[in-house]
Amino acid sequence: MKPPDPYELGWKDTVRMNPLEDVLVALRPQQPFLPFKMGDSIRPLDPTQPLGVTTGFTQVDPQTGNPKVVTNQIFNFGWEHVWHCHLLGHEENDMMRSIVFQVSPAGPTNLTATLESSTRAVLTWINHATTPAATSVVIQRSTTPGFTTGITTFTLGPTATSYSDATLTSGVRYFYRVRAENATAYSPGPTR
Repeated sequence: MKPPDPYELGWKDTVRMNPLEDVLVALRPQQPFLPFKMGDSIRPLDPTQPLGVTTGFTQVDPQTGNPKVVTNQIFNFGWEHVWHCHLLGHEENDMMRSIVFQVSPAGPTNLTATLESSTRAVLTWINHATTPAATSVVIQRSTTPGFTTGITTFTLGPTATSYSDATLTSGVRYFYRVRAENATAYSPGPTR
């Protein structure tokens, strides 16, 4: 075991690997700032085969071990990138593969809460959850600012920009948090 060379330390996207060495890499994925929107990688499960074929796939359900038919079909892989190595032996042994960088949707902004009566509040916000897309907007209402007790959750469609909460109890102080959600995670969200 030896530590990395000084020029190999720090944040980087390339790692030197010498022959006959095993390299351990510690990483923390971060969403990069991009001056443009990143599109989803929508492609067949196996791009080398025609759509509809079932050959070339392991026809076993990995969770149950039972037979399962897998058909080559179009699938949304999200933000997919290629991880590769320039050693021919690695390329031939399936060590060049895609990595899917799964990202939570962008969080809502400009949350406002207007009390219309002692039992009704109207929330409005700007929804930025487009790429990656949200599957829902989640509103949490709590009786504590840290959202530790008295939490009620409301789930709305992915493009929602307002909600009318008519279930308030007169005289109770409420705090709201609005977040966008997809299959990966919740976005950060403003509180009011």
